[in-house]
Amino acid sequence: MSEILSKAAIVMRLLYFIRDPYPSHRSDVLTLFGYRLPERGIHSDLVATRRGTVQTTVTQWPPGREYVVTAARGSLGLAMTGFGNDLCALLRHRNYDAIVVRDKVMTAALALLIAPRTAVFYWMSWPFPDEDIERSRVGDCARLRRSLLWLRGQVTSFVLYRFVIKRSRRVFVQSDRMREDVATLSGRRDGLIPIPMGIDENALAPIDAEARVYREGTVFELAYLGSLDRMRRLDFLVEVLGALQRTESTDAFRLKLIGEASKPEEREWLLRRISEMGLSNHVSVIGPLHRDEAWRELATSHVGLNAMPRGGVYDSTSPTKTIEYLAIGLPAVVNDIPDQAAVIDATGAGLCVPMTVTDFVSAILQVRVHYNEFSDRSRKARDWVIANRGYQKLADRVASVLTGG
Repeated sequence: MSEILSKAAIVMRLLYFIRDPYPSHRSDVLTLFGYRLPERGIHSDLVATRRGTVQTTVTQWPPGREYVVTAARGSLGLAMTGFGNDLCALLRHRNYDAIVVRDKVMTAALALLIAPRTAVFYWMSWPFPDEDIERSRVGDCARLRRSLLWLRGQVTSFVLYRFVIKRSRRVFVQSDRMREDVATLSGRRDGLIPIPMGIDENALAPIDAEARVYREGTVFELAYLGSLDRMRRLDFLVEVLGALQRTESTDAFRLKLIGEASKPEEREWLLRRISEMGLSNHVSVIGPLHRDEAWRELATSHVGLNAMPRGGVYDSTSPTKTIEYLAIGLPAVVNDIPDQAAVIDATGAGLCVPMTVTDFVSAILQVRVHYNEFSDRSRKARDWVIANRGYQKLADRVASVLTGG
């Protein structure tokens, strides 16, 4: 891979901060910044936090150096360790052409105080302040933790929308809806650039047409890929499974949940809900898998599901899983989050319905009845995904913004 990266002359060097635990396998981190932007001459040194043993040499980040520290124990330790590492990195800002801060609100604010404003770009992959406020309302954690989540959400929301968004050179957002929300909350209308979640087109294997066949009388396999946290309402999909079984037999449908929860108690809550509904023998909680393994697991399914509660946190997002389903030729049944509604409307490779058990049951049964048709559309949808959400296309857009084009 180093040979590929060396073909493009270096036109820009970035100092790149990420909030995600490192190493990160997120495609909008590794694929986009790790490989596609270097192919266009935009290299970066990475600043991140690792929860575990830290290598002392550059071992993982393809286009540059790693400034990675081990997180101290506890949430406060994690925050302080990361912030100290970020500060040390920012003191070297004169060695770089630009700074890109992904989701780290306070680090972005510090960057705007230390470095020229024209050099700072903010990357907003998720409305984290809004999520903190929402978690403080729906979680069953101790009152003190809920209060701290609410306080953090309020403070970071103020800093993000009143300072960081207003002063950054450009702000990358996830969707047209996020651009509208950010503009409303910050008062800034220009320089908000939607970059939705994409797919690594180079990693896609040929679609196995035989795997996209459903034979009447066999089990109809449902699958979900993504976070298992309570806020994602995975118990809703389990309720849908239970309702489907009541339409026929308990052996007509099965559900696979592929992914991980942010904390053990989140996973335990999901397992408890599955047990309470009497569906433990019909739901497989597979846990986190490497991308290629997850795609192989999805390839043995008939339909990919995604249901995200409507509202301020999720409405503005660009769900990766819907794009992944279609890229591997898997029909999808999703709810009406604006970005994934647009994807289904453009491809016809599934159904988009409101997030109710009745609507999801009806949609899944409809896909099963017309499975050959939906399967054919899902295979053809790959071309649309590559043309509109492939990281070659998205990297061109990001590179143009970063270089001032």
